[in-house]
Amino acid sequence: MESSPWKPRQILFLGILILLFLFLLDLNQRLVQLNRLSQKRDQMQTEVAGLQRTIDALGTQKAYATSESAVEAYARNQANMVKPGENPIILVPVHTPQPPLMSTPTPAVEPVQPWQVWWALFFGR
Repeated sequence: MESSPWKPRQILFLGILILLFLFLLDLNQRLVQLNRLSQKRDQMQTEVAGLQRTIDALGTQKAYATSESAVEAYARNQANMVKPGENPIILVPVHTPQPPLMSTPTPAVEPVQPWQVWWALFFGR
């Protein structure tokens, strides 16, 4: 009978090493996933905080827009309304007279005859 090159203790040790290796691979994958999900959570928390600030700002604007002071400011500034008993003051812009614009006449250009061009070219006038 031939003896096996592997003893039962070596087979058991090899099996434990393989299981340990598989557990470490699984642990590594879980740590990578934990890191990715933690980054995503932090990003979402930042986005939620920004959206919460937007909601607060819009709430403040809504509260002002529905207040008496906003309605009165709109009526006085944009709609040019006055309260009963008030006298509106309308400012008339002061126009300073502008001096008349003097246009400089453009000199009339006389058309040049072709023979004059040749004459000036040869005799230099």
